[in-house]
Amino acid sequence: MRQILSISIELCTNCHLCEGWCSFTHTGKIGPAYSRIRVHSMEKEGVSVPVVCNHCSKAYCMSVCAPRAIKRDTQTGGVLLDQDVCIGCKACITACPFGAISLDPETKVLKCDLCAGAAGPVCVARCPKKAIAYERPELISITKQKAYSHGLVKSML
Repeated sequence: MRQILSISIELCTNCHLCEGWCSFTHTGKIGPAYSRIRVHSMEKEGVSVPVVCNHCSKAYCMSVCAPRAIKRDTQTGGVLLDQDVCIGCKACITACPFGAISLDPETKVLKCDLCAGAAGPVCVARCPKKAIAYERPELISITKQKAYSHGLVKSML
C-alpha cells in the first residue's frame, strides 16, 4: 500500500528534530547537511516548512536518472535512490520540482528513502508536534479537510 509523507505546516515549530534524527539515523552524524529532510524557516511569514520527497507518481527525478539509480519500490511505492549505482550527475536535483533532493558534504546525492528497513520514517516518529505524517495519499486531503472544518467550528464558538 503506497504511503507518502504529509506535512502540516501549522504544527511545525522549527525545532529541526526531524533533520537531526534523519541525519543520525542514516549517517551517525547530526546535522542538516546529512539530512534527507530540510526545514525551511520563513521568518517574515512566521512559518517553518519541512521539505520532503513526495515520492511522486510521475517522478521526474527517476525519469532523468541516466544510470537508473532511482527506482520505485514495488512494495512501498517509494521512489528510492541506489547510492551504489548513482554517478553523482545531479540531474535528479535539477528535476525535482520540490527541491527535496540535495547533496551532502561528500557530494553524494541525498534523497528520502522512507527509512527503508526501519519501522517507518524516523522523522514521523520523532516529530514532537506530529507535523509530519506517513499516510495514504488519498487520505491526506480528507484529513486536512477535517482539521480545517474543526478549526472553523472552534473559531465560530
